[in-house]
Amino acid sequence: ADAVRAFIEEKAFEAILDGIATNTHAIETALDATGTVELALEAALISAGVNRAAIRAIANGTAHQTLATGVEATGVTGVMDRAASTLLGYPYLVGGNMQDTGSGEYSGGTLIMGDFGRGAALGYFGGVDVVLNPYTFDVSNQVRISIHRHFDCDVLQAGALHARYDDGA
Repeated sequence: ADAVRAFIEEKAFEAILDGIATNTHAIETALDATGTVELALEAALISAGVNRAAIRAIANGTAHQTLATGVEATGVTGVMDRAASTLLGYPYLVGGNMQDTGSGEYSGGTLIMGDFGRGAALGYFGGVDVVLNPYTFDVSNQVRISIHRHFDCDVLQAGALHARYDDGA
């Protein structure tokens, strides 16, 4: 069940980032710990009519390291408050299933900010299917168990989500 949840979460983040890039052209290859990028994200969200009370920030592990390093190096919590888990005062989460390594398009540090309730939808189709197959490995007296969950995720409202990622350049 945890592997299915992690897979769905990974694919949802991928669909959200692709949707942001396609629908709103609101994604750039820039991420730093000075607060400049985060303030630009906040300004773009407010300009798009997003309610400030609904803004959330989610970073992958590499982006979290970039943001936290800036805080640790300067001793200032103006951009990120690690104790309160906020970024510019907005709730801040680290998503372990957002692509972080490899050769994919968003393989560096990635930060998404916005109103996820207005910006993205995740839909499940049917329930969780558990299939017990006693025949696949019958020679070795084993039963194969498969778990399936059908889903889709997409960006809904242009401008409700903005992102930045570090392409390593």
